[in-house]
Amino acid sequence: MTNSYINLRHLFVGRHVVIYTTTASVLVILNFAAGLLASAINVPGASGLITGFTVPFFLVILNRTTKSFGSMTMCWIIYSTISIPLYLMGPPNIFKPIFGFIIALAFELPILIFKQKKFSYYLGLFTYTAAIIGMAYVAFAFLNLPGSKNAYKYMLPIALIFSIEGCISVFVAHKVYENNVLGSHIERFFHMR
Repeated sequence: MTNSYINLRHLFVGRHVVIYTTTASVLVILNFAAGLLASAINVPGASGLITGFTVPFFLVILNRTTKSFGSMTMCWIIYSTISIPLYLMGPPNIFKPIFGFIIALAFELPILIFKQKKFSYYLGLFTYTAAIIGMAYVAFAFLNLPGSKNAYKYMLPIALIFSIEGCISVFVAHKVYENNVLGSHIERFFHMR
């Protein structure tokens, strides 16, 4: 990890803002489409299974490409802000950006602390999953969201499924990054002077 990894000025460079916004938009489209498909086939939780894979996958590739602490958090703030009126990250509510900030930061802090070692992404995934469950608990408890009475009994199984699925997603993201992004024009673009 270089000192430039924690240079917060990188977060506001135009090309970085473009990739956060693009990544967040792609995630919104994919996850919203998954929600529509899940509704159409009437399989409860199917959209969550897709989200549990797509989000860690894109966030890991984003972080490894930009090599900037805060990249995941910026992307997730954009994603959660776009999601305010949608049924992404739960029912529509104005608190989603706050939850998104906390959840993404939980993913990024282990990566920062352990200097972008591969295992730090898996550790980040577990803290991210714990943050999702924690924020879901807060949302159901304090915002009186629909379905709160039944939600608590499903939190542990959901956390387990998200953790297993997320580990697969992180593994695949590392492989895709190493085989397709590392040393590519895309990566070089983000590190031009």
